Amino acid sequence: MTTGPGGKGLDYLRDDLFPIGAMASIPPDGHGVTLSNLLDGQVERAKADRSAIVIAFGEFFQDPGRDQAFDFAPKGACTTSI
Repeated sequence: MTTGPGGKGLDYLRDDLFPIGAMASIPPDGHGVTLSNLLDGQVERAKADRSAIVIAFGEFFQDPGRDQAFDFAPKGACTTSI
């Protein structure tokens, strides 16, 4: 996929959309400002606004379960052996 001006994709490192050095990590869950809280707030605002438009994108991902090398399974992953 071609990125950059006139391209179909976004490349946050090369498209100069914002200063990369100003980015900060946001924890996924917990207390205070988290990714979950930010997304929940935006979803609630969209639900309350009849003229809101929500655009979601991504790819389907199915968690394969427990990692063989690290013996780790994400929360909610199916860990049953067949």
